[in-house]
Formats: sequence, structure tokens, C-alpha cells
Amino acid sequence: MSMCESILTIALVCTVKYLHYCDYYYTLGNDSQSTPKLIAYCSFRHFNAIIEINRTTGEIEWVLGGNKDEFGLTEEQKFSHQHSANFAEDGSLLIFDNANQKGYSRAIEMSIDEETKTLVSYAEYAPDLQKSLWMGSAYKLSEAPKIILIGWGGRGGAERNTLLFSEVNVETSEVIFEASCNVDNYRVYKFKD
Repeated sequence: MSMCESILTIALVCTVKYLHYCDYYYTLGNDSQSTPKLIAYCSFRHFNAIIEINRTTGEIEWVLGGNKDEFGLTEEQKFSHQHSANFAEDGSLLIFDNANQKGYSRAIEMSIDEETKTLVSYAEYAPDLQKSLWMGSAYKLSEAPKIILIGWGGRGGAERNTLLFSEVNVETSEVIFEASCNVDNYRVYKFKD
């Protein structure tokens, strides 16, 4: 089975078994990560959840966030309409939280214990209190010092988002570099020379 077929199967499994709602586009278009241990992580924007699925059995291993959260997230820790859910090299999970039900968007970093389904650590970064209704990204650039690259996504209409991205030292809250432009962005990446 190809990766695309696997992800489509995962979308169907989650839709039928967990969600009873059609959100195929945002399963495929938002975020999916596959691992060598045949586990897939899918971010479901319209369910406010990230789900781990066993690609061999199709069984849902755990649900983080949303109405079926298994990790005990508080209301303040829960995310909504997220993008760019990705596991960093150190095992932490970074999420761009569009926070459609809150006043501002943010990057969230959390560590979870998958065995006990508990939250080990949690931090959020919102240096400019921007609001992005759709799109956006968050990636860890370095650990020491901890630097996060936040792509601010999109906001339409008269209040169009002009801040394109922020590179932030989260230990000092220093904004290292920002760029502004009157366009939306789906992802922002930084490449090494």
C-alpha cells in the first residue's frame, strides 16, 4: 500500500470509527507523519485533535485534544483548528494553534507519555498575539538556545495578516527576526546553507 493510500485509509478509519464526520481534505492537506514502527500521526483541523493510528491494524492508539482527548488537557492547553503538528528530534510535539475559539494564535510545544497517556510538559509561544484563522506553522530550529520559527498563516479581509513569520528565542522571548508582507502563508521553512 502506498503512503497516499495508507493516509486515505487512515482518514476513512478515523472518520468512521472516531468522528462520524467528513474531513478528508484536512487529514491529507493539514498534516500526517509516518514512522518506521508503522504508526501514523494525523492532525484533524476540524476536530481539534491529533490522532495516532496503527497503520497495520488501523486501530486508533490515542487521541490528543478534541472532544475525545485522552491526555487530560485543560481547556487552556487544548488547541483548535491547528496546523503543522510535528514531532521534533527531541520527541516533543510542536503545533501551530490557529485558536479559532481564542483571542490569538500560538505555537504550542508539549511532551507526552504515550504509554500512560499523560502530558509531561507544556509551553506556548505567542510573541506578537497575532490571530491567524487558517494556515500557519511552527518548527523548532534549535534546542540550545531554544528557537522556534512561527509562520503566521492567514487572515483575510480588511484585517489581512501582514506578519509573515517570527523567529523567536523562547527562553528570552526575544524576536530574532521577522518579515512582513501582505500575503498568507501555509508553511514557513528555514533552510541551512
